[in-house]
Amino acid sequence: MGHGEAKEGRWVRVVDAIREYRPRFAPETVTGEVVTLLKAYGVRSVEGDRYAGAWCSDAFERRGVRYVASPRTKSECYLATLPVLNQGDVELLDVAVLAAPVVGIGAAHGMGRPTKCRSSADGIGP
Repeated sequence: MGHGEAKEGRWVRVVDAIREYRPRFAPETVTGEVVTLLKAYGVRSVEGDRYAGAWCSDAFERRGVRYVASPRTKSECYLATLPVLNQGDVELLDVAVLAAPVVGIGAAHGMGRPTKCRSSADGIGP
């Protein structure tokens, strides 16, 4: 989850929170936890992939959050993110789980690792 803000005369995307849920978990429980986090940030609508058909949208909407299925696949979303990361227009949280999928998808498409991301981590960014 994140937001955009003007910094030093340019628009920057700031990642505010990230959660990862690894299998074995109860999908209804995870959805409840995610909705609680979304509501704490005042988020009423989310966009996600088409995982599990209509199950996701139904589960979110039962809890009062609108779920819009993205027209892009998860891989297409990652690919669209790489140029923004390489321009230095994203402030990442200091968590490896956030960078790993992006680095992997870039490497798989011959784009290499993002080099200009801003992060509090010493190993990521300029």
